[in-house]
Amino acid sequence: MRKNRLFVCIIISLAVLSCGLLLGCSGSKPTKLEVEFEMNGYGEQVETVAVDLGGRIAEPYDPVSQSYVFGGWYADENCTELFDFNEAIAQNTVVYAKWLKAKDALSYLGSKYTTEQTAEIFWQATDYKYLAYAFSEVFSVERGFEMQVYADEALTDIQDQDALEMTEGNNDYWIVVFKEGRDKTDSGAHIFKFNVYKPVTVIVYIDIEGSTQMITSVKEGSFVNAPTAPALPSNKQFEGWFVDPYFNVPYEPSVLYSNITLYAKIGENPTEE
Repeated sequence: MRKNRLFVCIIISLAVLSCGLLLGCSGSKPTKLEVEFEMNGYGEQVETVAVDLGGRIAEPYDPVSQSYVFGGWYADENCTELFDFNEAIAQNTVVYAKWLKAKDALSYLGSKYTTEQTAEIFWQATDYKYLAYAFSEVFSVERGFEMQVYADEALTDIQDQDALEMTEGNNDYWIVVFKEGRDKTDSGAHIFKFNVYKPVTVIVYIDIEGSTQMITSVKEGSFVNAPTAPALPSNKQFEGWFVDPYFNVPYEPSVLYSNITLYAKIGENPTEE
């Protein structure tokens, strides 16, 4: 009888051990995972992909929408972090499709430009008098979009995007962004206005006894010293530069924002008789 009891206890212990092993297995990670694609309302649905734990999936085709341009696959529902298709899959995963409208496709100096406000672009080139402004240096569009630049609000005067010819002062331009293969008349096109301010060239003239000549040109806002004294015959002497022909207001070296004529006051040299 004692042997039978011992045998029964051994059988129960083995059964409990087997159940424990089975429960432990049921709590382990599955060997097959799923990657689901959330289309966010546009494009043809991409089928869910089965993948082994630690495996990778191939990037699917770019979906197409009549209203939007596909902006890539993202790892989060807000579409802020691109999904890395080279990364191993460690759990069931959802990949999110991002969609862009023309109004969201324009970038200004590396940042999204999505408002209707005027973008202020200031002339930075040192040879500002000669260099054409390169539109492509400050604006770009997302993949799947095109842009055109116009010098008029009616969108008739199209410009060279790599070399905008402009006058000194304020220059208004209009950017039209639209899907590739379409044009500015497309219902989904979006218009942005921006302004380029090209500094005015300030010219400094001098007048010596009625004879006027240009001596320099500078960018507006530049500090200009008084010119050197002119060469004069020995019976005359230089008495200073003035900003008026009546020699009432002496010129003080200053920052200039407009053209100026400096008048040389010439007097008799009392040492010469």
